Amino acid sequence: MKKLAIITIIGLSLLGNVAPVFAEEQPTSVIDNTLATKIDAYIEERKDYTASVSVAVVNGQETTIEKYYGYENIENAKSASENTVYEWGSASKLLIWTSIMQLKEAGKLDLNEDIKTYLPENFLTKLKYADKITLTHLMNHTAGFQELVYGAAETTNKTEILSLEAALKITQPAQIYQPDKVCSYSNWGAALAAYIVEQVSGKEFYQYVNENIFKPLNMQQTSVKTDRSDNPWVEKQRENLKAYSIYEGGYEKLGTGLIYIQLYPAGAAAGTLTDFTRFLKALLPDENQQSPLFEKAETLTEFHTASLNFTDSDIPRIHHGMWSLPYGNGVIGHSGNTQACTSSLFFDPTTKVGMVVMTNEIYETSYNYGLLEVIFGEYSKKATNDLRPTDVSGIYTSPRINIAHGVYKINKFLSFSWWNQTSPTTYEFAGMLKRTQIADNLFLTDDGNGTKYLSAIKLLPNGKTAIESYTQDDQKISTFSFVAHTILLLIFLLAIIYHLLSLIIKGLKWLYLTLRKKTVQKNELRRLYLITSFAVLVIAALVYSIILIPGDIYYVQTAIKCSIIILATLTLLITSYLRLKKAKNLPLKLSGKVWLILNLFVIANVLYWEWFNFWSF
Repeated sequence: MKKLAIITIIGLSLLGNVAPVFAEEQPTSVIDNTLATKIDAYIEERKDYTASVSVAVVNGQETTIEKYYGYENIENAKSASENTVYEWGSASKLLIWTSIMQLKEAGKLDLNEDIKTYLPENFLTKLKYADKITLTHLMNHTAGFQELVYGAAETTNKTEILSLEAALKITQPAQIYQPDKVCSYSNWGAALAAYIVEQVSGKEFYQYVNENIFKPLNMQQTSVKTDRSDNPWVEKQRENLKAYSIYEGGYEKLGTGLIYIQLYPAGAAAGTLTDFTRFLKALLPDENQQSPLFEKAETLTEFHTASLNFTDSDIPRIHHGMWSLPYGNGVIGHSGNTQACTSSLFFDPTTKVGMVVMTNEIYETSYNYGLLEVIFGEYSKKATNDLRPTDVSGIYTSPRINIAHGVYKINKFLSFSWWNQTSPTTYEFAGMLKRTQIADNLFLTDDGNGTKYLSAIKLLPNGKTAIESYTQDDQKISTFSFVAHTILLLIFLLAIIYHLLSLIIKGLKWLYLTLRKKTVQKNELRRLYLITSFAVLVIAALVYSIILIPGDIYYVQTAIKCSIIILATLTLLITSYLRLKKAKNLPLKLSGKVWLILNLFVIANVLYWEWFNFWSF
């Protein structure tokens, strides 16, 4: 079965204010002379489902393991090596947060100041709340922004590359949550923080990073600019890498997977494993508790400190932009995906052991997360207090795509998780993700392919229940609401099938009569039905092209499509009215009543899901 990118949907835990009590274990280094063998064995078991994976493990400032497995180009049997260039994906955000901490240390930024202080006047045009947004909010993904809607977030054409400022303006999403109330992972928010780096430093972000991070760390084989032109060697080497989607029984070739990310600070870094390892070491203190990235030891210490905890506890979620994951004593860092690669950087700040992984497979998890358990071990914190099992089953949706108005309102119901209880303290979703309660208001989720994370329950300002994870607060919806929305959509799909079959049958009948050279009698009612079927299929095709076909979303294109949907819906309304008008002389039979009811449901779907609304973003 093909590996799928699973939107991380987090489970529900106990409504209470009791922080879990854990048995404390003395942190110890996980490095021993068997670790390399364990990594080899782990990868050997999965070699048939591997393109390439490059791994490095550090113990403080010493690289204890650096190994390359598989091929950067399977077709040409070109092995991965120290010259293979991988993309960092969202691990690039670590460069943003490092830059922010450097400028804070220099006294040029305050993490708790309103970011409007650092931005041009009226730069933020879609704010809903008067509450200030701070850099801490951007680091914690609690600024309240919804997912991107309009704008070319990526392009394959160099001539279409925009400046960071222009890209931010074009893609600016609406603020739908009050700051500091909901965690919702935001690429745009991270890129906005990078733009603040530009405003404060007076340099473009890629220039700042090259001068203040890459150069001090001797990272000569890493690029961060959109088109990688800040490092010609990386730009050329990246063309040698091929991307794959690996699945049981084979793989899908994705070519080079080369794209240009407009909000480039949030995901465009690319480089070698050796350079990625250099960056990892710089995030760990040396024997003097110093880092070449910062002047003061306390800056690195603050960077490692949790900036967001799970509700009513001291259990960390996010450390100034870095995720907290439950492996060993707890590790922090970041991972990322692009159209070609998956990469990860994680470390234990206490033992100073760290790991970097780079692969040329999209949405890869068995190495990027699974190796964390091989290296750091299972989560060491064990509950000692008695559990209070709570039923946390239910349906949850992602806050990132909770779009209140506009053509993408439906997206909320296209990505959901339905957790079923399998025991008093365990839950399961789709036979893949399993969640186990390990303490009061704390759960451990396992996707079965390497990824594990903690989650806990919270109440949102609107009174709804949400599940906290390291990336977002998933929101619970009622079963009734979910079923009602599902029925509405299913009837819309039924209407599409009905009108499609109607056209096919009428077309075959016309063809038969034409071939038999029989006269096809003109029929006003038949014309009415044909026009109706075409209108429904036009609506269906345009909705599909807007909602489900991957690609960039442009305002003008969407406006044109929505305008056509409006015309088609009006046509449907008129034809339904005309048929009702004729019912006085030509009563509706059962088939006619079904026809009319389905038409009304199509209109209801257009109105409810706002498939006409291209302006409310």
